[in-house]
Amino acid sequence: MSPSKRKPAYLLHRSTGQARVRIAGKNTYLGKFGTPESRERYEELVAA
Repeated sequence: MSPSKRKPAYLLHRSTGQARVRIAGKNTYLGKFGTPESRERYEELVAA
């Protein structure tokens, strides 16, 4: 079976208001949800 080509989701951690992404079973918190900084960090992690 081929690996998935989908990008991991950019998600909101409701209790803290932070953005998060789950890659390889690990949650990484990116900063305040919806900010340009958190989106930039998300793109960096997904590209790696």
